[in-house]
Amino acid sequence: MSASVLAIMALVMTNGAKATTYAMTVELQNAPACLHDEKTESAEQAARKRSALGATRAINTAESRYAAANKRYGAQGDLAGLLDPRYNLGADPGTEIVPGFTLTLDVSEKGYWFEVKDTTDPCGFRFISNQQGLIFTARPIQ
Repeated sequence: MSASVLAIMALVMTNGAKATTYAMTVELQNAPACLHDEKTESAEQAARKRSALGATRAINTAESRYAAANKRYGAQGDLAGLLDPRYNLGADPGTEIVPGFTLTLDVSEKGYWFEVKDTTDPCGFRFISNQQGLIFTARPIQ
């Protein structure tokens, strides 16, 4: 994202068969840069992202092992003994699994999903995965 962003918003209001469109242009000055932009990501931020990706892979592996032994997926506290000690599961939601990244994990009878979110990135970068083991990168629409 650049330092200056131009946003255009349109609103359509209907009243019976008649529609009126309103448009508004807003310029955002000094919008914060995304930390994980492919073109501008620093070596330090890339290393942080690799660490978070390692934690994401480790959670999928731990869930697979836990399910094989227990016939169900594990909640955050259930996975502690199955995860490499460099990854901090913590007892409370919102604990940093690696520096600057938090884990949100939701388990149901049929599966699980989770995200490892960079709390320092203004663009909200995160890794998302579930019981299928595929890992996605995501950030909110800008």
